[in-house]
Amino acid sequence: MYEKGQIFTIDFIFASAIFLFILVTAITFGSVITNNLELKEKVNARDEACFHAVNSLMSTAGEPKNWQNLTMEDINSIGFVNSKNIISNSKLLKLIELNSTNYLEVKNILGLSRYDLYISIIDFNGTVYNEFGSIPGSETEVSSIQRIGLLGENEVFVKFKVWE
Repeated sequence: MYEKGQIFTIDFIFASAIFLFILVTAITFGSVITNNLELKEKVNARDEACFHAVNSLMSTAGEPKNWQNLTMEDINSIGFVNSKNIISNSKLLKLIELNSTNYLEVKNILGLSRYDLYISIIDFNGTVYNEFGSIPGSETEVSSIQRIGLLGENEVFVKFKVWE
């Protein structure tokens, strides 16, 4: 009997087991890498949305500039400064007023329709002047940006938190 070209069952089972192990390992690592990339993309999108919203609020007067005197339908963008980082009290108070009546519309105008938003104006001693939105829970991943502004005669921190 010829033994050339014959395969033994044990060799075949051993080779198949090694192949399956390598295949399962590759699929598992591929899945983990894909999940990590999706999470990073999600975080980057949230960070970018937060950054753009902060820039809109802290770098512009809004569009039109007297948006605080108009209805929500007439507002194209919201900003609460007269000049960079000098906060307009009337615009800030209008934003705070809109919190209870038009929170979703404000988020949409700021480009944050997918996210929740919390803004707090705090002086250097920790006194909270104003708040907008709802405070995120402790289990929530939050994108946070802090800016310094001038409210009247007081230097304040303007803290922005955005989360899903």
